[in-house]
Amino acid sequence: FETVIHPADRERARRATEKMLETRELVTAEYRVRTEAGETLWLRSRATPRCDEDGTPVDVLAVVTDITDRKEKERAVSESRRQYRTLARNIPNGAVLTFDDDLRYELAAGELLSAFGVEESDVVGAAVGTLAADAEHELVPRFEAALRGERTDRRVTLGDRTIRVHIVPTDTGDGDSTDAAGLLLAQDVTDEARRERELFEER
Repeated sequence: FETVIHPADRERARRATEKMLETRELVTAEYRVRTEAGETLWLRSRATPRCDEDGTPVDVLAVVTDITDRKEKERAVSESRRQYRTLARNIPNGAVLTFDDDLRYELAAGELLSAFGVEESDVVGAAVGTLAADAEHELVPRFEAALRGERTDRRVTLGDRTIRVHIVPTDTGDGDSTDAAGLLLAQDVTDEARRERELFEER
């Protein structure tokens, strides 16, 4: 059986087997296998030894489950989060936050967070509308609208700063949606807003 296990996973599978035989306890392991058709599958095994009266293992009872779909979803989620963080790093004075169907933040990245003295750990798990209560409270209906597929682009005031906010759905409808239901992209446009006011006043 070991020969069909992906080479990168064989040592982990071997250690799990050794632990099971040593402890005589149930052991769970996840690993990839290659099928005869050349397909790679992720499997999750739960195995325990059956022992004779002397406590010597005589065979193994195992339940093996195909978890390929779950692993592919985890990979897609990890990739999407990496892309969101890359996006956040490339937006000057900006931040990217994602939220789920329960309107709670799942990810937060970008230099704008530190400008307000906020860490990602302060954001993840918080309900929308609770971080910057005054400004976010008026935006809560727009988060809800994003769950219905609507997009929002507006400016809000946070203290002495003007922030441009985009709130968009992340489900594209092509079956490739991630765990995030929506995305908030924020950018500090205080200087831009001030220049616009000055031009308006000069007219």
